[in-house]
Amino acid sequence: MIRKLKLFVALFLIILVSSISNEVINHKVFAEENIDIWDLFPAKKGKSWKYLSKTVNSKSTYTITIENEIQEGDYKIFEGTIIEDGKRKEEFKVYEEDDVLWIKEGKDEFPVLKRPIEEGTSWEYKYDDNSESECEIIDTSCTLKINGKVYENCVVTREIIKNNMGGLYSEKEGKYIKVLRYRVNIRYFCPRIGPVYFKRYTPEDLSNIEDYKKVKATDETILIK
Repeated sequence: MIRKLKLFVALFLIILVSSISNEVINHKVFAEENIDIWDLFPAKKGKSWKYLSKTVNSKSTYTITIENEIQEGDYKIFEGTIIEDGKRKEEFKVYEEDDVLWIKEGKDEFPVLKRPIEEGTSWEYKYDDNSESECEIIDTSCTLKINGKVYENCVVTREIIKNNMGGLYSEKEGKYIKVLRYRVNIRYFCPRIGPVYFKRYTPEDLSNIEDYKKVKATDETILIK
């Protein structure tokens, strides 16, 4: 009886170790695949994401739901709505154009991803208020632990927005100098899930933007469902 028990335990341990090894290998293989922009925003009719949004002064929840899928030539367009705290807030759209993934929330429209999905891929954009945006993929294998969940192989983008606040006269230099205000947006996309985390902060300058994991956010959006 004892011998049989020992054999059973040994067999169980072999199966357990084997299953753990397979899990690690699968994660590794998936991390090495060529990830596309639609893998990072897997939109389809009926798909929804629920988020918790936090600012310094408020909290709210909102849900993005995809309701329609449209094909225009080679491009796909997904349309839906944003429901905030149980009330319809605004229309939502996500679409691809020239290897760039765009999002439209109400009247706001901006690019969030670009092919190829690799570190260093960058793009620029100018908002309606003439603020200038510089975006870049800064990580493609980030593990994010937040809200009791773990998201592996996340793609992280950084957006630096420069707002021209006008001129300030410098007595030292004897002339007006341009005054810029910065906003930095960090977005996390998890393959096969979508956008899982967003944070924004407003540095006085750009000297400390490299360590994006440690900076304290003024605004956060967290996937909760």
